[in-house]
Parts: sequence; C-alpha cells; structure tokens
Amino acid sequence: MGPLHDMHSLSVATVGTKGQIVIPLEIREELSINPGDKIVLLARGKKAVVLLPMDGMQEWLDKLSADFDHIRNVVSESTNTKE
Repeated sequence: MGPLHDMHSLSVATVGTKGQIVIPLEIREELSINPGDKIVLLARGKKAVVLLPMDGMQEWLDKLSADFDHIRNVVSESTNTKE
C-alpha cells in the first residue's frame, strides 16, 4: 500500500498572494473544522504538511505517544531476546 491508502479525502487548494489557502469543504467537513477554529500545521522537511484541528491535537499526541511506547517495547523485547 502507498502513503495515500489511509486518506479519506483528497483535494487541491491554491495558495493566494498573501500565503492564505482555503481548506476545501469536504476536508473541513471530514475534520469538523468550523470558522474561528484553530488549526495546527506540522511540516515534515520540505515534503509534507499535516493539518490538524487544535482540539484534535491532544488525541493525535496521545496516539503518537502510544505508538512510540509500543515501538520502544518491541525494540526492548527484541534486544532482551538477543542477549
């Protein structure tokens, strides 16, 4: 599976002269983004940007932390079995 297999919606936005973009309706609806909501943008190098509603940031961080803990446990178990 490619990197887009988890995507639910795909849209294109144009950056305006002031650096602004309009988040397409289908993305706003899927992420429950409403006027006045705060949005977090995360850049990954020069290749990707992740857009998260601010109120979903804690949930995302909790999942990331759980994923990290799982990876750490797998690595630890792997290291312990090799000794």
